[in-house]
Amino acid sequence: MSDTSPVLDPVVTIAMPTYERTAYLREAIDGALNQTFKNFELIISDNSTSEAVAEIVATYDDPRITYDHGKENVGPLGNWMNAISLGTAPFVASLHDDDRWEPEFLATLVPSLLENEEVAMAFCDYWIMDGDSVRDPIQTEIESRNSHRSELIPGVQRFNPQEMIRATVVWNAAQPAYAALMRRQDIVSVDFPTDLHPIYDIWATYVFAKQGRGFYYEPRRLSNYRVHANNLTSAGFGHAEDVFFQQMLDDFPNETDLAQDIYDRWSLLRWGRATRLCEASDWSGARQEFAAAAEHLPSPRKGLAVAAGRSSAATKALHHTRMRTKAIASKSKALRGQAEATLSDSATDETTLTDMTLIQSSPVDGLAGHDEPPSHTTVAVAVCTHQRNDALRVLLKALTAVSEATEGRADVGVVVIDDNPDGRAESVCNDFTDSYSLGLRYVHVGAQNISIARNRALTEGMDMADWVVLTDDDCDPTPGWLGHLLEMQHQTKADIVTGPFQLKASEQAPKWFVEQGFVNASIQYPDASIPPHGCTANALLRTDFLTEHEEVRFLSEYGETGGEDMVFFHTAELAGAEHRYALKAMMHEHLPVERTQFWFSLTKNYWFGNNMVFINRTTREYPAWRMLARGSKVIVVSALSPLKRITNRQAPHFRKAAHDSMIGLGLVAGVFGMKAKHH
Repeated sequence: MSDTSPVLDPVVTIAMPTYERTAYLREAIDGALNQTFKNFELIISDNSTSEAVAEIVATYDDPRITYDHGKENVGPLGNWMNAISLGTAPFVASLHDDDRWEPEFLATLVPSLLENEEVAMAFCDYWIMDGDSVRDPIQTEIESRNSHRSELIPGVQRFNPQEMIRATVVWNAAQPAYAALMRRQDIVSVDFPTDLHPIYDIWATYVFAKQGRGFYYEPRRLSNYRVHANNLTSAGFGHAEDVFFQQMLDDFPNETDLAQDIYDRWSLLRWGRATRLCEASDWSGARQEFAAAAEHLPSPRKGLAVAAGRSSAATKALHHTRMRTKAIASKSKALRGQAEATLSDSATDETTLTDMTLIQSSPVDGLAGHDEPPSHTTVAVAVCTHQRNDALRVLLKALTAVSEATEGRADVGVVVIDDNPDGRAESVCNDFTDSYSLGLRYVHVGAQNISIARNRALTEGMDMADWVVLTDDDCDPTPGWLGHLLEMQHQTKADIVTGPFQLKASEQAPKWFVEQGFVNASIQYPDASIPPHGCTANALLRTDFLTEHEEVRFLSEYGETGGEDMVFFHTAELAGAEHRYALKAMMHEHLPVERTQFWFSLTKNYWFGNNMVFINRTTREYPAWRMLARGSKVIVVSALSPLKRITNRQAPHFRKAAHDSMIGLGLVAGVFGMKAKHH
């Protein structure tokens, strides 16, 4: 029940069209009523023949709700316009019956229209959630990146009509059906063509952009879009999409760049439509979609679509190949799980997550003795830097030796992504512009979000070379380091090759820091094996794989908390990446003296263990009880290690025991919902 007073002059009409879907209706209504901005009216327009919706609405005692049960099915557009027509507020926000807003949705977007008269639509980023209301951070990040929302500057978007159409419609950055606020007078003035009724929201956005109206972007995720078996959007609107994209091409016949983007987007939609038809065993329909998509698809999808579009048999073959790829990815994940189990089972009382341990297990089968010589290739070493100019200079100097040592095997270039707001790394980079065969490319980002910086590093590296190598600005490779990574790739044909790293403490580090093994912090695996994890300080990545799998990127939500690397390699694994380990490709990482202090070590390890739990909620690799058991074991083993050392007439190493136990404590705390700040 609610004691909310009637709204005499509402500012916002919340239009909620519904049609015989009650599973999530209550959640959608609650999301609307729980807004911190209270001056609104909620219009629920029911297009169904049953009384199920009416029964749910009747349980609410809130005068802001108006319920209308139509007598006939007027379709999605008619139902939406009916809800709008029953309201009176100057602003309109659409909320579907299976989606949900965050409490600050209206409070954040309303001022943007009040303060900017030229703005027709204010929109925000949003979460992807499933039928159980569980958010999917990976899919959310993919959606934000594919729609280019992550590239938009918050606030009023001031582009010409063509650029606005590209950003809001072609890239699909704006979603007025569940994540936007519009003006009533603009909506009612739109003429909706009959063929486009199923995508009325996208058409309205297109009309506003074509008119040169302004848009306002809020980067916070203030809405939740649900993907489930029965939502209309996931079912697809093939005919309406085709009519719409052709209409855009007809409207801008002389805009070559915009037309290319339209074709590219249209082709990707048809590719997705074709794969869904394959899953439904509609081979003829899938073949037609593949054939239509082929011309403008990027490689390697272009070749696949051309082949699949020739016959239904070829379409079936492509589908079976895709299914087999998924099966291989699942098998690869199982192998990594076995490696993880080996690591856990082989741990002694002296072994914790941070010990330098060579796991004694056989390399994975499949390492063939390739007799053919390795072909010449190109490699871009991608470095993200932040406030470490001296360390960056050491790295760039070391990379000149790496480039010389690899001459004849690979042409090497360097990409430096400067995440400093003041762009301080540029002066260092200028000294190395001509030091590498492919040159040095400096890019200033300044977002102070490591995921955004790493994704830009991937983009620039992919543009430069066949392979991208990730490393950090405090690393120091030996001249033969890159050669070992490339040799392992040649032997195994892997998509990803990672190697070990060894911490190097400052000469001013405390004596106990070195004596008690704090620098031994890299777990090692057998040469050519499939490692359970990867490391962005030492990773070789195939550009073709990254191009084909746009979902394999760093999640921005971990860019300020850490853990983005673990999620990245997990996503690559799910995408079917072949990952191998090059034991000889050693990378050294410098530790400044401030990071060798005892308190820093304790808090860092606590954060590390704690963050593993929250990363696991994204990757869903282990149940909570296993994380709890793992943390408890680390605490017990670490606590008992001094006693065992004393029994063996060794120094107790109390600091090391405390250091290791903090990982377990962080794990346990995370399981119970306590989140540590990034250290």
